[in-house]
Amino acid sequence: MANRRRIKGQAHRQITSIDYTPNLNPRLSTLYAVEARSASVFIKKYRMGKGVIGNWLQFSNLKKAPLPLDGYEHQEEPLEPASPLRKDSTSSVKPAKFCYLPDDILYEIFRHFLPKHSKDNLRLVLTHVCRQWRAVACDMPSLWAFPDLSNPNLGREMLRRSLSDPPHPHYPLLHVHFQYMKYHPRTFAQFTEEYTRVRMEAASEALSQFERIETLRLNMPSRQLVEVASKLVQAVPFLRSLDLTSDGVDLSPGFLGGGAPFLSALSLKYCGLAIKSPLLPNITSLELTGGGRTTFERRLRDVLSVMPLLEHLILHDVFHHSHNDAKVALLPNLRQLDLDFSDIRCTATLHYMSFPPTTVVHIRGHDLRLPEEHSPDLSWLWEPISRILAPGFYPERERSVKTLTANGDDAYAGVSLTLKAWDTALPYDFDKEAPPSRPHLIVEVDWCDGRWAPYGSRHVAYFVEVFAEGFFTLPLPGLEILHLGAFPRESPSISYVKLALRPHLQSSTLRTLVVHGEYCVEYIPGLLVFQPEDSSPLPFPALETVVFSYVDFRLHLVQGLIESLGERSMQGKKLQKVVMIGCRSDKDCPMSLFEHQEITKEVDWDG
Repeated sequence: MANRRRIKGQAHRQITSIDYTPNLNPRLSTLYAVEARSASVFIKKYRMGKGVIGNWLQFSNLKKAPLPLDGYEHQEEPLEPASPLRKDSTSSVKPAKFCYLPDDILYEIFRHFLPKHSKDNLRLVLTHVCRQWRAVACDMPSLWAFPDLSNPNLGREMLRRSLSDPPHPHYPLLHVHFQYMKYHPRTFAQFTEEYTRVRMEAASEALSQFERIETLRLNMPSRQLVEVASKLVQAVPFLRSLDLTSDGVDLSPGFLGGGAPFLSALSLKYCGLAIKSPLLPNITSLELTGGGRTTFERRLRDVLSVMPLLEHLILHDVFHHSHNDAKVALLPNLRQLDLDFSDIRCTATLHYMSFPPTTVVHIRGHDLRLPEEHSPDLSWLWEPISRILAPGFYPERERSVKTLTANGDDAYAGVSLTLKAWDTALPYDFDKEAPPSRPHLIVEVDWCDGRWAPYGSRHVAYFVEVFAEGFFTLPLPGLEILHLGAFPRESPSISYVKLALRPHLQSSTLRTLVVHGEYCVEYIPGLLVFQPEDSSPLPFPALETVVFSYVDFRLHLVQGLIESLGERSMQGKKLQKVVMIGCRSDKDCPMSLFEHQEITKEVDWDG
């Protein structure tokens, strides 16, 4: 116990001796206690061989004489060679005292286990375990190549340690991070002039080594960002990722005007670049977060037109204001498009771009407000999606939908709906695959109505309208498999299902219908024999298989299904197969009734 107290005290004395300036920000005064506590935990956990490093060393046959632990007042026993573990061994293994490891092994351990980002103080903890660890860590330039300039003095110290001594012609590339505030950019605090000056000086010192920067992340108000950008006009030869966050500013064309030949990932939050910036043509990944305050966002179509190599596009709450412009930006190499919004009007952005049918499109609307009185305008949501699926969206190539899943609910606090589409006909139990097949179109939308809003008929009506409008609008000429898992909890009739599927009732390609849950299966008996007019033929003429997934059958439900399937059989539309996956029934309703009726050729109980 005495030795542990001396270790903890020694670690605390060494940590507090590092050159910080906590008076600039009162929050930095807690850094000492955090690092001392982290060092203590690190010593207790890892020194006794109970962490990942200790476990890794148990499997190594290292034979090394004990090295002195400088700075500690106790002696350790020599390290004994670790015996290889057998799979059937249940005995405990003696902890490895890995403070005695040679420098080259410590170097490899540090490089393997340390996270590759700057927001972790484990690097500082390593320098306060013992002098050997400190010497090895400080002599690793790549260990300090993540300067976090949010703490000016710490950032300067990491910059200094990232330079090898003697100088090496190939220094490790820098991953510079500068965060003016960790909150939303609209709430930038008014720091003191001295604090701002010191932080900007540290940022300028790091950015002066522009020939070493590989990753650059700047989060600062518009005035400071413009000041920093005015100094970055040279070529940055190794820059690969650029992340800028501000409060509504467009940088000048001179920003990085010298060129960044390897820059491929660009992230802009509440700020933008000049449309004629030389950085845009080589970008392959673009993430844009907006609010309608930058020219870069308002002229997104022109921006995308000069980015032919773009492969990954992420848009958060981006408004496009060129509603009368029929021109589109052609993106032939786009592989994934993520559209995230809290205002349904953001989907209009899809009208001004064109991409191949192989592009994975993920549309996600969250926290949309449920309308109070007037009928919602759902054309903002479904018209852009219908345009993606319509013929002629991309020259000489069309996007087809052969498998479609619809899931949703009208919960007590809102309405949610999820559609997933695949361009291939998948088996009805494809969701059991590992990993599951990836859809090429995902639509996730949810409308909220307050956290404690009471459930009522307005939720049902809105859910029915959203569901019906979606199926009525989407072109599905080649649909082969349909999964239904979307339902209103208290819908008075099956009219919403009939209205939604009416354009697809006479589909000559739909062969498999999969029904999830007992709520949806309530509407299937009437849907299978639904005829809008007396002279209308039976729906789904090519239907061969009906799958019931996790349905709790009741007597009236089984009788209704048998009657509807029997009517189809009498008119020459007999099913080939009925599949039951995870289904149950009450004691008064044996599901074996399906086998005693001439309604299907095969019944699969196991699925």
